[in-house]
Amino acid sequence: MEPRDVLIVVMAYREEPNRHLRAWLDALRERGYEWRYGPESSPVYVARNQVVHRFLTEDTAKQYLVMIDAPLVPIKGSTANVLTQPGDVVYCGYFGRYGMAGHYLNFGCGCFRASRRVYESLPPPWFDFEYDSTKTQKTGCECRYFAKRLESLTLDGRPVTPLQVGVIGRRTELVLIPSGHGRMRIVSPHELASGAV
Repeated sequence: MEPRDVLIVVMAYREEPNRHLRAWLDALRERGYEWRYGPESSPVYVARNQVVHRFLTEDTAKQYLVMIDAPLVPIKGSTANVLTQPGDVVYCGYFGRYGMAGHYLNFGCGCFRASRRVYESLPPPWFDFEYDSTKTQKTGCECRYFAKRLESLTLDGRPVTPLQVGVIGRRTELVLIPSGHGRMRIVSPHELASGAV
């Protein structure tokens, strides 16, 4: 696949790309890749659906759409595989916010590429959240929703199965707690109850 066939959209609904991602994207632009910011719509599944709709209706010369979340940090020798590896849906594994379990070895939308023919074969919405029967609890993210939709899709007589082709880092906040003589304990903010420190 050629760089001219790929569109990269940065999902910057919470923040602009960190300097590492921005430098990587600028270097890719020098190699012929096109990238832009996605919409600031909320919730995130609405923004992702808007990105796909625009890709299908306005970016008709592009064959592949890559979405990357703004806080993610490309890893040399690994993340670029999402641009080049064959497949209709490929992704990079990553951790969730604050080091929570994310999408490593299971599909995640944080850094992935899907082909035009995948989106054209699935009726919208491509992304949504999953809820319990009372719609009072979210039970699944937009990544899981999209992956479940792919389970029923076949192209060229074969099922479309997302393939992890690399990894990508995540910039996040951590709490560093001194524990004596230059040592520290690293804690994710979500693990601390209010007033627990």
